[in-house]
Amino acid sequence: MAKIAVFAGHGGSDFGAISNGLYEKNLALEIMTETTSELRRRGYEVINNRTSDVDRDLNSDIRLANRENVDAVIEIHLNSNLGTPGSGTETFYSVTGKGKNLAEAINDNLVALGFVLPETTSENSRQSFSPLHNESAVSVSDDHGAAGRDHAGP
Repeated sequence: MAKIAVFAGHGGSDFGAISNGLYEKNLALEIMTETTSELRRRGYEVINNRTSDVDRDLNSDIRLANRENVDAVIEIHLNSNLGTPGSGTETFYSVTGKGKNLAEAINDNLVALGFVLPETTSENSRQSFSPLHNESAVSVSDDHGAAGRDHAGP
């Protein structure tokens, strides 16, 4: 069975987006925890980059994924928007590997859960997303759509 890294975006002093009093860093951690539980229930070996609200270092996440020799990296984020709840979902993937297949599978499942108009976007549109440069694993960044937008965090 495959070994998967499921990483929660942001954390610690990096709040991510803030909407209706909710912090992206906390929601990403909750989604990561639930995703990890479900994957383990299905027999996958899963590692995480954090289990609490701590600062994170993207380069450390990449080293962890490489050291653990994972087959795939999934990074959880949430987009904020002013549109339809659940819209604005994007899945970024590495153009150097097989990330597109994983990104499309994630999007298919998100549509089934009611997320609106997901997009599959290549890594080229987000050059600064470090885990997508992990050469040893399939890498995707999933940005769930969220309703409302107050502001981006610090």
